[in-house]
Amino acid sequence: MRTLYTTDRLLLKILDERSATDVLGFYNLNRDYFEAWEPDRVPGFYTEEFQKMNLAYEYSQIKEHKMLRLWISEKSAPDVIIGSISFYNFIKGSMMSCQVGYKIDRYKTGNGYATESLDRAIDIIFGVYHMHRIEALVHPDNKVSQHILDKLHFVYEGCARSSVKMDGIWNDHMRYVLINLAD
Repeated sequence: MRTLYTTDRLLLKILDERSATDVLGFYNLNRDYFEAWEPDRVPGFYTEEFQKMNLAYEYSQIKEHKMLRLWISEKSAPDVIIGSISFYNFIKGSMMSCQVGYKIDRYKTGNGYATESLDRAIDIIFGVYHMHRIEALVHPDNKVSQHILDKLHFVYEGCARSSVKMDGIWNDHMRYVLINLAD
């Protein structure tokens, strides 16, 4: 299983439980920033034990081609996590679809890293995992994320009503989709 991909400026890595401290540091650094757009977290999410368990679980799921999470670092600072992209809810067979979520460190936004890394990750999910359709759910107020999806040719399909629980309240989200035209 390949665990490292690159772009011009970035490293995209699959991590295992040995990286729990670094992942927790990334989440803690950006906790307030991410929580405006993230679903409610399970109890214990912000602990090293949870991150270790979650990374081990995700690693096993990635090995079985049931999901893909890539952790993003700059080539100039390969040991510092600045973001992640997660492809999840894989549906195989006649659908070959998944959903995507992504996040970039609050101090690294505005550099094009989300677009650059997501563009490369899409190549992987279409080329290696042979997905036909990628869906992205975006909060209506998250204009930055909508702009990234537009740049990468995702198409707005409509409203996913009451789809994501945030801060204890079910929220509508905008549904974007990208189809593998080479499929």
